[in-house]
Parts: sequence; structure tokens; C-alpha cells
Amino acid sequence: MLAVAMRAHCVAMWVLWGHSAVAEKLASFESAVATSAFPSGAFPANDALAVGSGYWCSSGNHAPGEHVAWTGSASVAQTTIGVTINWAYGPGEFRILTSADGKTFEEAAGWRAASRPDVSYVETIMFDTPQEVKHLAVLMRSPKHWGFFGINDISALIQPGPSMLVSGSVDGVELCLVTDGSTLGVRGCLDAMASGSGEEVFNFSPISQLVSVASGQCVTISNGGLSMQDCEGAVDAGDGRSIFAISTSSRVQSRAGYCLSASAVGASVVPCSQDQSGVRVVPVPAFDLAAVAPVRDAAALLRAAAARQTGLLGQLRSSLQACHGLVVNSSLSHQDSVLLTLSKTSSSAAKPAEDTGARIDAAVEVDLAAVGALISETRKLLAEA
Repeated sequence: MLAVAMRAHCVAMWVLWGHSAVAEKLASFESAVATSAFPSGAFPANDALAVGSGYWCSSGNHAPGEHVAWTGSASVAQTTIGVTINWAYGPGEFRILTSADGKTFEEAAGWRAASRPDVSYVETIMFDTPQEVKHLAVLMRSPKHWGFFGINDISALIQPGPSMLVSGSVDGVELCLVTDGSTLGVRGCLDAMASGSGEEVFNFSPISQLVSVASGQCVTISNGGLSMQDCEGAVDAGDGRSIFAISTSSRVQSRAGYCLSASAVGASVVPCSQDQSGVRVVPVPAFDLAAVAPVRDAAALLRAAAARQTGLLGQLRSSLQACHGLVVNSSLSHQDSVLLTLSKTSSSAAKPAEDTGARIDAAVEVDLAAVGALISETRKLLAEA
């Protein structure tokens, strides 16, 4: 019974973690590859992933009909309506292909001539229809007289879906804005995810309000502070207090020019000109509250099974002592009161997935290490009987 309950908890725990996986930055890609690179390796494809990180440059000396592709990839597919390219070396012609799975690519923007004669410039290409994009390829041909293709940086224009509002890390812990009733607070992202409450997930409404999945209320700025408010009431206030936009660097800013900020002391707003780390939008899969129920049910089953097994183990130990005069020392004697709570001395796992799993265990009040020890001790005592 205990082993079955333990397996059920583990399966349910990973279902919850899978629904809470963190993705990368909203407006940029996580990794990139290119079919051509500068011979010295000084300008790799990844250098076009972010502003200021350098630029990607092809090998040069391309034939007129030769095609060169730069492909960026993200962890979570997003509904994308266009792309902004900051060219380092503009091509004669290019087109955009997109893919939601990395296997099948579709044309999002057909072959087009360069919009400007300059070597370097920025242009935005809007797609004819929104595309689900996890991978985006820029195909280039017909090089100009400078001979190279190059990209300083590239970003997708998206229709935001479920997202987390993430700030920088404190002591290695990444911080997220979370809702607690009518207040907006700050919590470690992994701890918030492990709670299974959806407190860290927000949706953008059609009028650009940030709506909490957990409460259904909207983030608002009022009297220089942040709070949660009824979304309709926030609109009726008429001052744009709940309307937010995403900057090109994925920062969240209000219509009045203030940016969301988060630190260990809490959530706040600051003038965007003073914003250093700020809060960025990170897309996540849609939050499914139904996925949480199996986790809590499995945890309850495991706790009940462990409690029953602890009682039965005590009875067996007493019977053996009475029948054989044995003194059976149990390594579990100190666990009766803390069997199903997370050990305060346990360290965080090295891998993010394992760390998240441990936090989920803590959130549902299960200590799998203690349960495993209980099973081992039961097996040992039965062998001695």
C-alpha cells in the first residue's frame, strides 16, 4: 500500500512540474544556429540573441543564388505576429519561416527585397496571419556588395499568453511576482510554482491588463504603489492604472512610464529610466488547476499510508520484543513526528527539475526520503522476524 501510494505521488508530482516548466524571455530566443559562420568563429549565431551581445556574421563571398539561414529557438511556442531584425549586414533578399515543433516549417513572410540600401538598419516584418512559433528561420540570398549577411539582434512580436513576471535573483533564487488576495508580493519562482496555486501566473487581457490566474484580479498602479484590483473597476477609474505594455527588452511598463520592479523586500514601481533589473515577462504553458488535484490526492494517500505503516511497524517491533526479548533499534525513531515534513537540513538538488520536485514535496507536506527509509526499515524488520 505504501509503495503504491509513493508511486502515485511521484507520478502526480511530475505532472504538476511539467505544467509549470519555465520558459525563456518573451521577446527573444534561447539558442541559435546558422548554416554559415565567419571563418574565425568570432561572430557565432548565438551573438544575435540579445542586444549588446555582439552580432552574427556569415562567412562571406556568397554566390548570388546561395541560401544562408539563421534559426533561433525558444523553449515555449508563442503566438507571434511578426519579427524585428536589426541587420548588421543587410541581405539583397530574405524570407521568414516558422515552426511550432522544429520539424515542419511554414512560410510566414515570403521572399522580399531589402527595404533600405544601408549596410545596417532595423526593420519589422509583420506576418499575414499569427503563427505559433518555437523556431524561426531567416533565409537570406542575393548578397549586397559588402558580401556578408549579418544580424545584430532579432526579436519576435508576440501576442502574450500565460506568463510569469520574473525579476533578478537574490542569493541564487529567481524572484517572481505573486498574488495573495488583494496584494501583490514577491516569492521565489520555484517555491511559487511548487505551491500549485497559480499565484505566479498572469494573463494579458485584450486591453493589456495583467490578470492573475489565481484571483482573476488585475495588477494596478495607484498612489505610487502596486495592488490587485477588480479588472472592471480598474478600467472604470479612467487613469490607465491597469494597462501595461512589454518593452523590446521584455520589461513590463505602465502607460505612465513606470516599470514593475521586484526585490527581496517586495514588489514596487519605479520610473523606467531608473530601472536596472526590473521585471520581465516569461511565457509558460497554460496553468491547469486540474493538474494540481492528483498531486494533492496522491500526497494525502501517501501520508495516510505512511502513518498506517508507522503504526504497524511499531506493533511488529513490540511483538518481537515480547516474543524474543529483542531490543530492536529503529533508525526511524526520530521520524514519528516529522515523517511527512521536509527535512530542514536537506540541501537543494543540483538539477532544477529535482529541485522543483523537492519543493513540490514540501508544498504538499511529503518527505520522500523519510518514506523510503520507512519502507527499508519495514523490510529489514520483517526479515528479522
